[in-house]
Amino acid sequence: MTVFGYLREQRLQRARGLLEQGHHSVETAAAAVDCYDGRDLARAFKQRFGVGPGALSKVA
Repeated sequence: MTVFGYLREQRLQRARGLLEQGHHSVETAAAAVDCYDGRDLARAFKQRFGVGPGALSKVA
């Protein structure tokens, strides 16, 4: 695994944890994991986990 791949995986796992807690929107989770914006996070999240981050987020 490349360094970039490792960091991406760590960010996605952290974002997943934040969204599963239900205290963060996709935008705030993206900011918390140093992702540029929610769209970038959503694209990478769906590619990695097969579902969009909105499926885990309980915050509108």
